[in-house]
Amino acid sequence: MIIKSKIKLTFIACVFTAMFYLILSLPGAAFGADDAAGAYQRYQYDYEQLKKAVESGVGSDVVEKLARKYSDSLNAYKKAAGGAETPPNESSAPAAAAGAAADASGESASQAAASQDPDSLIAGLRWKAQTALLPAGKAEARIELAMALLLHKNDAAGASKLLNEAISLLRTAAVADGAAKLLEKISKLQKAIKLRTELSVKYAAMQQKKKAADAVSWLALPLKAARKAQYYAASISYRKTLAEYCAALEGKNIISAFLSPGENPERLAAPAKIVFILLDGVRQDVFQKLLDEGKLPNIKKIADNGVYIRNGVSVLPSTTGPAYAPFVMGLGPAKSKLSGIRLFDRVTGTYRVYCGTDNAKINDDAAKEFPTIYELLSDKSTLTVFGMVDRGVAKSGVPWIQVAYNKLTKDYNKMDSSLVDRFLKEMSNGIPVFSFISLHSPDSNGHSYGANCEYCQAIIFEDSLVGRIVDHIEASGERGRVSFVISSDHGLASTTRSFDVDAALAEDLKMNAYHSIPRNTIDFNLFKSRFKNDIITAVSGNACVLVYVKKPGASTFADRPSEAELRSYPDRLRKNRVDLIAYFASQPGIRHVLYRGNAGQYFAETSNGKALIKRNAGGFSYSVVSGADPFGYASSPNAAALTDGAFHTADEWLAATGPLDYPDAPNLIADLLDSNCGGDIVLLAAPDYEPWNEGQKGVHGNLSYDQIKVPIIFSGPAFKTGAVIESARTVDVFPTMLRALGREIPAAIDGKIIPGALKY
Repeated sequence: MIIKSKIKLTFIACVFTAMFYLILSLPGAAFGADDAAGAYQRYQYDYEQLKKAVESGVGSDVVEKLARKYSDSLNAYKKAAGGAETPPNESSAPAAAAGAAADASGESASQAAASQDPDSLIAGLRWKAQTALLPAGKAEARIELAMALLLHKNDAAGASKLLNEAISLLRTAAVADGAAKLLEKISKLQKAIKLRTELSVKYAAMQQKKKAADAVSWLALPLKAARKAQYYAASISYRKTLAEYCAALEGKNIISAFLSPGENPERLAAPAKIVFILLDGVRQDVFQKLLDEGKLPNIKKIADNGVYIRNGVSVLPSTTGPAYAPFVMGLGPAKSKLSGIRLFDRVTGTYRVYCGTDNAKINDDAAKEFPTIYELLSDKSTLTVFGMVDRGVAKSGVPWIQVAYNKLTKDYNKMDSSLVDRFLKEMSNGIPVFSFISLHSPDSNGHSYGANCEYCQAIIFEDSLVGRIVDHIEASGERGRVSFVISSDHGLASTTRSFDVDAALAEDLKMNAYHSIPRNTIDFNLFKSRFKNDIITAVSGNACVLVYVKKPGASTFADRPSEAELRSYPDRLRKNRVDLIAYFASQPGIRHVLYRGNAGQYFAETSNGKALIKRNAGGFSYSVVSGADPFGYASSPNAAALTDGAFHTADEWLAATGPLDYPDAPNLIADLLDSNCGGDIVLLAAPDYEPWNEGQKGVHGNLSYDQIKVPIIFSGPAFKTGAVIESARTVDVFPTMLRALGREIPAAIDGKIIPGALKY
């Protein structure tokens, strides 16, 4: 009898299953799909079948089939009805189906949330909560919906209401064990809601303490220290509550939506230390060649496990010092107020040589309205060795006597070894939150010998020093907490010829020009009245010359001359007038002459062509106004498409020109010419020329690819692994590092976070 009963039950089950699938496969004609009424009947039927399948928890493959049928019948109904209004529940059913499919595949609520549109997810969960049949199913749906409301809508009140409803439903649940598990989930979520309120209060208190500390001048050091201590205590309290909050929600990922700006929990949980290694004077193409040849094994290991930028673009002029500001301030010359390693402030009449007597003044001159990364991390440990632009750093050190001796003897590798020795010594008691070291052997060898084998060997030697730094950090036990950033400030090009700008002005135009080749400005700055100059020149990297012209008839340089005045400038004897722009453009040692037009207009001129650049809030326009294109953009289809005189964004210009010989020229030219200390005319040297007379074998400072393209590498816990990005600017490194450190990014800087570099 028992066996017969089992056979009978099995037979009934088989018949029922066959009928179920037969009904699912009924042709549309059975419902009269040829007219609107039939289509609506089919649509309603498919909707009910999908609804039942979702509620019964069948496999995801069945749900997918039913969802497709539902979608097809819905479209057929719309077509037959001639665009009639969509019936209710249309948007929510597919969302519920997708949610059910996620459940069937084993995804958690947070995983499903990450892969699905929030509004669709919430609509689907709401529909599921409304249509679930059993008390336990209704309660579970409400718990899922409460989680989604917390995650995506920051709706604590709505979530609390749903959890109370779930508790009431579970009192009538038949399965005690299942109800107990759901009640445990509810308890955690209720705790999370309570902690969230505390989190908001503590975050506000932490920010208030931070503002109070920042408002106190460093002159009142004891008070500032006390305020910093209060901020630190508030920060610890906030993060402790945050950790409890994460635990209550069973994971960090799902809470990012309702934290305050800048406080992404993944970012707070990530290791927050960065070591920045700047290889001064390393050009991208030579670096890439050595990397491909396997001659930089330590750097390659870092690059392969991180993010590699194919075309890193520095600032103009591409020179030591001012080109450090993008990395630690996120600024180009106009905003950093550092328009060259030599510059003239026409307002104060002060001449600066940051590679000479004014080295220590670069931090005073850098824009104080924008903080350095050291100032932003004033509550943390920071370190620089040969940082140059390092205002606000906690600890810095350079073995100056050793460096000076090695410079004199041209033992540049030994010089860099001593810098690394000092760097590692300063880190002997722990790795600071942000550390910066610049190594100079490639730049020094390049200036002395050109971009030849000594230059390449210097880069290879730097790789061994990078290996020493990595080994030290691994030995400290903190390697898992440290991210590396490796880059350069500029490249380098070999030269064999020179064109002395000052001598040419004196001989050809009978003009008196002041320069600072001796790297000493003390006499000029102390006795300005003795210097009767028509023109002041300032060279950067020895391939870029800033030319400051006294307005005709003026006694000082305070007022800028107009383009018309530059085109008809009186010589020293006031007997003749000369077109300064045309004169410079005609010289064989000068490739590009840059100058301003009207407001928002800039020109690039060569001996056989001229281009107009315009700038507005949306970007840049570029058009060739006579002769040949000064930058040859017509040779590239992507770049040529932007030379139509219409405005295109800075990102579009970088993407199109990043791989070319003159990357990002419109942006870089406008930024330099907008600088108060940027010169009235900017001269960029022709290939193989030094527009000066120092007799250097290698130069930089120019717009050409060999001088302005640099490597950029990010690697470590905060950054993606194995990612390659086509182009980025060095000003973008600063905000990208700040995001990795979990810090707020200052407003109005030039840089922005590099897309695709960070893990979160």
